[in-house]
Amino acid sequence: MIDPQELSRAVPGTYDFAESAAYSTPEYVEFYGVPPHEETPEARTWFARAQHYVVTYSEVGPGAEFVRNDEPDEYVVILPDPRTTIDVETADGSTRIDGYTLTIVPPGNSTISVVGSGRLIRLFTSLTPDLVERCPNAGSYATPHANVAPLEAWPEPIGGFKLRSYSLEVPDEPGRFGSSSGRRS
Repeated sequence: MIDPQELSRAVPGTYDFAESAAYSTPEYVEFYGVPPHEETPEARTWFARAQHYVVTYSEVGPGAEFVRNDEPDEYVVILPDPRTTIDVETADGSTRIDGYTLTIVPPGNSTISVVGSGRLIRLFTSLTPDLVERCPNAGSYATPHANVAPLEAWPEPIGGFKLRSYSLEVPDEPGRFGSSSGRRS
């Protein structure tokens, strides 16, 4: 076993090993095998927190609705199942989103209405206190972890905030990260 003090002496300069050694224990939140954290007749939802974000995992059926009022940031909706379809209502109107997509919803008020059943995953920043409170592991982040950089807002998107949706159906091509066609040439 390597002695951490030996490593700290090997680093030149003013490296403060004690300050950087404030590691947190690894943790995870199960989204299966445990009752949902929130349940309606149309949706079963689980919540988990990380330093700067909240993830929600929902098993949904037609008629499920997810309403966000005064959302401070954009958030992401992932529909991993091709058969899942949603309608997203924002200040700009309503848009039908088919499954197997990643969608970015603008800040402000929005409503997701589920049309076809499947799984719906949403990612929010930790600036959403109502969602943070629902996370069973929220206490783990009551004090910011020392080795995680502070949350900083990204620049506003080109063209302003609006609903943006992208297919997860990405053609395989040589040289693309994750490509099954081999190495980069």
